[in-house]
Amino acid sequence: MQQKTPLITLRMKLIVALLTVALTPLAILTLLNKQTNETILTENANQALAAAASQAATSVDDFIESNLDAVRVEARLPGLTSYLILGDAARGSGTEEHALASRTLQGLIRKDTINILSYALLDHRGQNVLDTVQTPIDKDESRRDYFVRAMDTGLPYASSIVFAGEVPQLVFSSVVRDAANKKKIIGVLRCVYNVSAVQRIILSQTRLLEASDAFAILLDEHHIHLAHGRSPERVFKSLVPLPPDLVDRLKAERRLPDKPIAELSTNVQTFDEGLRRFELEKDPTSTAHRFLRARVAETDDDMSAVALARVSAFEGMKRPPWTVAFARPERSFLEPIEARTTRDALLLGSLIAGIVTAVAIVMAQLLTSPITRLAQAASQLASGKLDTVVEVRSHDEMGTLAESFNQMARQIRGSFEALEERVEQRTAELKEAKVAADAANKAKSEFLANMSHELRTPLNGILGYAQILRRSQGMREQELRGLNIIYQSGSHLLTLINDVLDLAKIEAQTMEVHANDFHLPSLLRSTAEICRVRAEQRGIAFVYRPDPELPADVHADERRLRQVLINLLGNAVKFTEKGSVTFTIKRLGDGQRPSQGASPDAGAGRDAPRRAHTVRFEIEDTGTGISPEQLDQIFLPFKQASDGKRRVEGTGLGLAISQRIVKLLGSSIEVKSEPGKGSVFWMDVTLTESPRRPQASASGSKATIVNYEGRRRKVLVVDDKPENRAVLVEMLESVGFETSEATDGKEGLAAASERELDLVITDLAMPELDGWEMMRLLRQVPDRAGLKIFASSASVYLSDQHKSLAAGADDFLPKPLQLEELLEKIRQHLALEWVYEQQGDPGATGEGPFGAPPGSSSPEAAGEGAPQVLPSAEDLRLLLELAHKGLFNQVQKHLDKLERTDPKLAPFSSHLRHLMRDFRMDAVEEFIKEHVRN
Repeated sequence: MQQKTPLITLRMKLIVALLTVALTPLAILTLLNKQTNETILTENANQALAAAASQAATSVDDFIESNLDAVRVEARLPGLTSYLILGDAARGSGTEEHALASRTLQGLIRKDTINILSYALLDHRGQNVLDTVQTPIDKDESRRDYFVRAMDTGLPYASSIVFAGEVPQLVFSSVVRDAANKKKIIGVLRCVYNVSAVQRIILSQTRLLEASDAFAILLDEHHIHLAHGRSPERVFKSLVPLPPDLVDRLKAERRLPDKPIAELSTNVQTFDEGLRRFELEKDPTSTAHRFLRARVAETDDDMSAVALARVSAFEGMKRPPWTVAFARPERSFLEPIEARTTRDALLLGSLIAGIVTAVAIVMAQLLTSPITRLAQAASQLASGKLDTVVEVRSHDEMGTLAESFNQMARQIRGSFEALEERVEQRTAELKEAKVAADAANKAKSEFLANMSHELRTPLNGILGYAQILRRSQGMREQELRGLNIIYQSGSHLLTLINDVLDLAKIEAQTMEVHANDFHLPSLLRSTAEICRVRAEQRGIAFVYRPDPELPADVHADERRLRQVLINLLGNAVKFTEKGSVTFTIKRLGDGQRPSQGASPDAGAGRDAPRRAHTVRFEIEDTGTGISPEQLDQIFLPFKQASDGKRRVEGTGLGLAISQRIVKLLGSSIEVKSEPGKGSVFWMDVTLTESPRRPQASASGSKATIVNYEGRRRKVLVVDDKPENRAVLVEMLESVGFETSEATDGKEGLAAASERELDLVITDLAMPELDGWEMMRLLRQVPDRAGLKIFASSASVYLSDQHKSLAAGADDFLPKPLQLEELLEKIRQHLALEWVYEQQGDPGATGEGPFGAPPGSSSPEAAGEGAPQVLPSAEDLRLLLELAHKGLFNQVQKHLDKLERTDPKLAPFSSHLRHLMRDFRMDAVEEFIKEHVRN
């Protein structure tokens, strides 16, 4: 056997392992060193930024404090105090005091014509009495913060920065006191300053750290940029989004320009949280600092290092201070160390990898050489060379392994020789066992087929004559009911025979379903009638509840559906000792529409749309119930649910077969049970409406076929069993056919060749000449090409049906024969028009599906012309009690007794029987209650 080269060799694994061991610590150390260097560099950068921020804040403090000191000193000038001490009438523009005060203000503004915009003198009421710019005299400025705060505190005051036009302004003010009485405030000196000086301060601080790409930002108490060391276009924009009402107020105070809110924010959502932390911690390296680093890095030029400082000049004025923030890109001080660390790690890693790889190759060669020899020897041993030996070259662990391998090879060689002898012996035994098993299996199959054939032959006579006798004239209703029960019980016996065959099919996994068109209400009524008789024999009530919206004619496997229903209903009756069994059929809705024309049985109506119905079949009983432990086993073969107190009849095959059948129908049997209270079994099956039988469903249950139109048709019956011929002849002659008989295939071939016939119905298994050969020979006769031939057999093999059609049969009739099916096939192949017996004819019996009374239409029709003669009140109450308990048989017996006692009660009894035939016990009870009340 050729040895495959492994995708990953031992040498490769060893190299990878050593490299992993060597390089992993290096990678960890490199990462730790990188993090340590980054931490140190970041702390150094933060300290530098904190120092720069503090210096910038100090510069702004110096600017504000120097201007406050200047305005405080200027407010003491005599020219200003002498003018304010005058009354309103004495402050004319032509007075000497006015001229002195004007020269004083003009002299003050000339000391800095670039930054100082104006000076003004306000009296103690806030009226502007003198100004260096052309403004209306007596302008009221009493509500301005620079007037109010100066008057309230008596100290110099610096206002917030306002945005007047294109020039941001800062107002400094100080009180003017009476020269004679220093405690008396007679007015306020106001100085308007151009804040571009503040921007120049921030720019100058930024230039100090220009080599490191750091820059400063000046913010007011609302986080509005007052100055920006790198992006002047951000001035007078808030660092965080402001509430609309605050924006409106700041615009009214001229602290923000009149622009949309979206243009007044740089949108750093939570910067104010870091500022609040800074206010509480007073530490630029605290969590507030780290918080601000992360937040500013999201949106503001990728800054990741931030330091803060507060302008303390406002503390004496008890108003929120300004904040100086210094920011610096992290890449400016981290990229060099990262590049150097990466370069060193790569060089060191390459050196270590080279050394480790060389060592690993040498070690792998030393280790893999003996292992390779051992692997080659093992491969030779596996390929069948049992004399393989490994040469021992050392006395270390590899030598010990080689010696152990040689010992194992010797043991395998001895064991293999012994195993060959045992295999030859077992092979011979298995051949004998297989021959015996095949013979037993063949014998079982032949036995089941022969037994089924032998049992179906007498059933053909029983069921056939039950159908023939039912067509007889003048039979009493009770006799017809008995014939129905005979037919239904025979059908049940046929179902039991099929169960035995089904078990064999389940074992061989060859079970199939074969759909056909049938009348659903007839199937349900006949099934309910069989189980009702069993229920009455056990003294329990049987309740039948069909849904009035059920479809009439459907396309499905009638035999399998009947088999499952009878099994479930039979189990419910068997395990119920008292109470009732309820059989409910409900239409749940439309099912999935099948593909049209999918079934060859659809006949002429295969192109018509077929409506699908989802129907639930539910059987509920008040029996012993099933324990949770037994619920998982009841669908297994030969398993039965029992409480252990009584022996339960049956083989335990019914539920296993039924579950298999229902799965083939596309559903499953569900169960819900409670020990001591009863069980509920149900299944949801999709049934397709049959387009074939609109007339059969409408008239077949109301009228009996008695003849056909046109010339008399001639039928030859070929069968070696006299009883089978008799049943078929009786069926055909009852509807007007001319019949003749043949006892075997040879006689049948001669009769069919000599006579003019329309139809031949032949059995298959016959002496002399069987049915298949007879049909093949008959098809070779030139003038018999149009002769119709039906094959009929009790064989259970589908192969016999296919063989019959291949031999020349036009159709196949399974035994026991069904009269309705026989007549329908004859109608199709001979193109006949049936003549029905009219309902109004005297003595008409009418024929419908078994389970539907002859000559009846519906309980409602039977109710027309309600009976006038009624039983006594005592009899009515007794009937009502029996009907309420569901005792059908007892009700019928009491009605028979009433008819014998008084023939005039026959209409009353007949009406009740019509209602009871459809198990409409609610209608029976309501009918009796009405007459009890009246």
